[in-house]
Amino acid sequence: MSVCPQFTFCRFLSLLVLAFVCCWTSAVYAAPEVGHSDIVNTGNAASADGSVTRSAFILEGDVWGGYAQTGAGNAATTGASVTLTGESVITGNVFGGSAQVYASGAPTGDATTFIGNAASTGVVTLSNSTVTSGTLGVTYGVTYGVTYGVTYGVTYGVTYGVTYGVTYGVTYGATYGSYAVAIKGNATSTGTVTATDSKVGNVVGAISDISFTGTPDTSDILTASATGIITLDRVTVVSGSKIDGSRAYGGDINTANGTVTITDSTVGATINGAYAYLYRGEGTTNATGTVSLEGSSVTDSVYGGKSYIFDTGKGDATASGSVTLSDKSSVTGNLYGGYADTLDGNATAFNSTVTLLSGSTITGDIYGGYAITDTGNVISSGSVSLSGGSSAEGDVYGAYADTLDGNATALGSVSLSGGSSAEGDVYGVYAKPADGNATASGSVTLSDSNIGKRVFGGLAETTTGNATATG
Repeated sequence: MSVCPQFTFCRFLSLLVLAFVCCWTSAVYAAPEVGHSDIVNTGNAASADGSVTRSAFILEGDVWGGYAQTGAGNAATTGASVTLTGESVITGNVFGGSAQVYASGAPTGDATTFIGNAASTGVVTLSNSTVTSGTLGVTYGVTYGVTYGVTYGVTYGVTYGVTYGVTYGVTYGATYGSYAVAIKGNATSTGTVTATDSKVGNVVGAISDISFTGTPDTSDILTASATGIITLDRVTVVSGSKIDGSRAYGGDINTANGTVTITDSTVGATINGAYAYLYRGEGTTNATGTVSLEGSSVTDSVYGGKSYIFDTGKGDATASGSVTLSDKSSVTGNLYGGYADTLDGNATAFNSTVTLLSGSTITGDIYGGYAITDTGNVISSGSVSLSGGSSAEGDVYGAYADTLDGNATALGSVSLSGGSSAEGDVYGVYAKPADGNATASGSVTLSDSNIGKRVFGGLAETTTGNATATG
């Protein structure tokens, strides 16, 4: 183990107190715990087979199985893992593996020397353990607030102090299977998180992040790719958290593939099976994800695959995925099999399904496939199935396609059987361009079930253009 050599006398006393009150099987550390690291200013950095395995481990800080970092070069972490058991408590972040091409400040020009690829693989296993922020995240939030206060005035200080305090109070304590960060290069991440009988904040199977904020050379095509798996069994996820099977962002091409399986758990989080997004610049996002809930409750929305380009970005968004609820699972929010959203570009959601089984419930709306844009064409295909006495309080769409300027095509179906119910409107498909052609082909099948409002097999609406519907 390692302990930071710089601390005040009060800090020293607090460590003594913590050490005294812990049982003989426990350990208390004030510094980060790292299985293996390789950190260089320039050149390639590589960490292989770094591992941290602890039982009854108490730490106020971060844990890395393997960590590689360079200022200019390639960073790679392989075979990294973290295993925490026996009522371990981590007040901070846990990384199975992490690889970063890093420099202080964001390079903004094509001539930046901070060039290199980041690749990471990692695994985190939690059993009867806790990984959350505790009061540490709030402390960081207040620190940010003071910084803003000094720089921008008291009003901003208070505002950002509260904002960051609340945000970090939840998000600082996160669990990452694998985390890869590049500045002007490619980022690839593959990770797994498995938790049993534990309590967690944010959980991400794998993250790939490209942090370059300038205008890249036209010959540069930066790719962020993430593949992740999350399995939670009898786990409590604290309110306000996020769960991403995989997350890829910041590149010209952003691809996320992920799987999230949750059993007998209470989840206070938004769930994305896979999440690909672009905040600025022009590029593409592609997400393919799967979410399965069994005997679990979720207090926010759930997305199988989510592909999103912010208003400050531009490009095509593509998503596919599935969400399945069984064994009386419940969701307070919306359900999306595949979700594709961009402001300026084409949006496509395909092979997207939502399935509710054995008395499961949803309080919001359900979309098999959901595709939306302001300027561009949209295509959405999907299906929704409710059976075994399952119920939906909101509207149900097999596929939904919406654009202001472009053509909209929706293909899909909805089926209800076995005493299931939908209290809102039910649409096999809905195609809704404001200025363009609308094509809708869908169906609704009912067997021993109830629908509270209207039923549409296929609905096509447009202000300017042709509308064709079958169903």
